[in-house]
Amino acid sequence: MSLNLYFKTDEFKSSKELAAYFFNELRKEGLSVKEPRDEDYMYTIQSSLDGENINIYMGKNDEESSPTLWQVWPEQSVSLLNRIFGKTNKEPEEKVKLVLQKIVSQINGVSGTEWGI
Repeated sequence: MSLNLYFKTDEFKSSKELAAYFFNELRKEGLSVKEPRDEDYMYTIQSSLDGENINIYMGKNDEESSPTLWQVWPEQSVSLLNRIFGKTNKEPEEKVKLVLQKIVSQINGVSGTEWGI
């Protein structure tokens, strides 16, 4: 199960604005990314790192808070057989987590940053 990176900030007014910010920052970090897609409840950015496809999900959390609570997390595309037999190299996903953490740390007025379920 992937952990979510939670953080609070009033820097963004919508999940769309958050996704556009992350898209630009991920590109600056050298990741190969596709334009954000609206999945109704979240935005998704498809990325590729070390030959592995990784989806990055993000959006506003339903919990009411001030400043606003946001969440972002990567999820590596893994075949069913690899999941069953445990032959998945999770290193690319871990690298993306570090990039996401770096990006979040550079957002103005960010607080309450933590990985959790």
